[in-house]
Amino acid sequence: MSDIRVIGIDPAPSKKSTIYDGEKFEHKDYASLKKYLSEELEKNKKILICWDAPLSFYLNTKSPFTKRVIEKFFTKKITGFKTPKGISIRPYSECSHWTITQYILGYPYIRPIYPASSHSFNLVFDKASINKSVTEVHPALAMWIWGKTNNFEIKNYKKNIDDLDEIIDKLIIINVVDKQIKTKIYEQEVKYQADCLDAYIAWKLGNDWINGTDVEILGGNKTGSFLLPNYPNLKEKFDEFKKQHLSDAL
Repeated sequence: MSDIRVIGIDPAPSKKSTIYDGEKFEHKDYASLKKYLSEELEKNKKILICWDAPLSFYLNTKSPFTKRVIEKFFTKKITGFKTPKGISIRPYSECSHWTITQYILGYPYIRPIYPASSHSFNLVFDKASINKSVTEVHPALAMWIWGKTNNFEIKNYKKNIDDLDEIIDKLIIINVVDKQIKTKIYEQEVKYQADCLDAYIAWKLGNDWINGTDVEILGGNKTGSFLLPNYPNLKEKFDEFKKQHLSDAL
């Protein structure tokens, strides 16, 4: 068992953000969330924040201020990994949680040079670098990949409580979610239940990654990155795609 504390966070700019720390769900406004993370930094020698919002920026791409390479990859049919309707892969400049991410973490850092020393949490792309760290996750995309692996669809669970319930039950069958987590999710206010699933999946991705359980980071600082379940040929297809969309070799 790793000594790294993992926390999954679904940030929200217009309501409270949702946190899952491996034991419980919490909902905090922007000021309380910033205070919470400062306290966690003080208490833990090693910590990994799994944050459901864009964190990285790289200038030398064809459209650096709108859509990163990783978002392009999952929205192009040619890649074989275009997500269906209901799994939103929006240009990162259109994401509404851009502002709260900047306020809490200082990311994405819009400069040509990445000054890691200026941030409380270092943005990580490999396990060896984890210290007091943050990495980007996309829970809906991760669930879609688990669905592809196990032959079931992921619907837009954000808008329909029945679809949320159906997805949770499917994730229970494949041992991604357990019944205790389902109970905890439905103990929350209805407006936070889908956010709880996202925060839990964010935590699980981080926990599985550091414990070596079939989860890896796809991408990096130049392309954007997501912590995702492994899937056949996904990394190879992405590596091929990114070469066409970066102006310098990786």
